[in-house]
Amino acid sequence: MKLLIDIPSEFGLDFINNRFEDCFQRLLHDTKDRLDKHDTLLAGRYETETLEMFIKAFKNATQVQIYEPTDRDIKIPEELLNKIRKQY
Repeated sequence: MKLLIDIPSEFGLDFINNRFEDCFQRLLHDTKDRLDKHDTLLAGRYETETLEMFIKAFKNATQVQIYEPTDRDIKIPEELLNKIRKQY
């Protein structure tokens, strides 16, 4: 499955520098550590698997720039623009 998500611009460098993986790894470590100690947590196996999935997804992610026409550009029919957007 492919998803296109919007990340606020202030997190752009964090994505480029792979800081999301660092964050997910710390959360994963803390969760697994507390589960191993049998601490009471709301998080469990599903959350650790989800964190592992996000680590892999962000590691393999690429930045996508979608073309948005400006007034000076040739006008592209909205139907065609929607088809282009759906591809990303």
